[in-house]
Amino acid sequence: FGKAFMLFQLLSHAAIWGFWAVWVRGLPVDGRAEKALVGFAVLFLFYPLHLSLQLGQSEPFILLALAVALRSLRGDRPLVAGLCLAAAIWLKLFLALLLLHLLLRRQYRALGSCAAWLAVLFAAGCCVVPWDVQAAYWKRLGQPLGLEAFYDNQSVGGFAYRAFALTPYSAWLDLPGLARGLKGALSLALLAGYARAAWRARGADHDARLLALCLVTGLLVSPHSDTHHQALLLPAFLALPIDAAFLAFYAFFAEYLPIVAYKFISPSRLGWIIQGPLCAALSLPFLALAGLWLYLIRGLESDSSTKSR
Repeated sequence: FGKAFMLFQLLSHAAIWGFWAVWVRGLPVDGRAEKALVGFAVLFLFYPLHLSLQLGQSEPFILLALAVALRSLRGDRPLVAGLCLAAAIWLKLFLALLLLHLLLRRQYRALGSCAAWLAVLFAAGCCVVPWDVQAAYWKRLGQPLGLEAFYDNQSVGGFAYRAFALTPYSAWLDLPGLARGLKGALSLALLAGYARAAWRARGADHDARLLALCLVTGLLVSPHSDTHHQALLLPAFLALPIDAAFLAFYAFFAEYLPIVAYKFISPSRLGWIIQGPLCAALSLPFLALAGLWLYLIRGLESDSSTKSR
């Protein structure tokens, strides 16, 4: 097992540097060296990525697949793009939102390719994994996890249940019905906002930002969005002119503070005294993620308004 994990770690690191290399090749020649250096630093500093590598998660391979897919879409290679996106969805199911992304962007050949490759991957899985195991997995897929309020869940559901349900991570209100309703309403609003932006945006110059918005939306509406899942924000941080102060805030403070809050002021110790601040501290990555979603939406809406004049 130790040798297998070491091999997996080597492949994961290779995937990350492959992602960086593909991203650098897609940069304009003017200023490429400076941007490549910034991207190199981001890979070293971004805590969710290091956590993903430490835990042996699949995010490095998903990042590589997304980078190749975006480059293939720009180069009019729908077969390769569909394969890469299908692999990403197969590794993380909440990325099925990428299918809607292709539909809204009217990239129908890539959508058909992705659907076909997903069918191939599903058939291959059925041949390898016993059917009773497959059936048990799909049966449990739509059921509540019981970990919605877990401090590491930075989705809409995690925020709603920490704020309005009686859980081990917050104990000041007990309104689970309100939490469920808020989760559903916010999820629909996020999906509608993303769909509107993707439908209105025209031209290939929006591809990187819309893919980033798709990933951010998927992380927000996913039933469970752990810290290591936030590594999928790297395409947004690398492709967009986001303020360096925000990146530093997100990479360090926003991701570390929930861990500190849970360890030292959890409800079993001092948290019952300051439930409001505790809930806010545990949800800080969610609030930063929601801020990033608004930033992307505002930029796309501004561009659409400018072009329509």
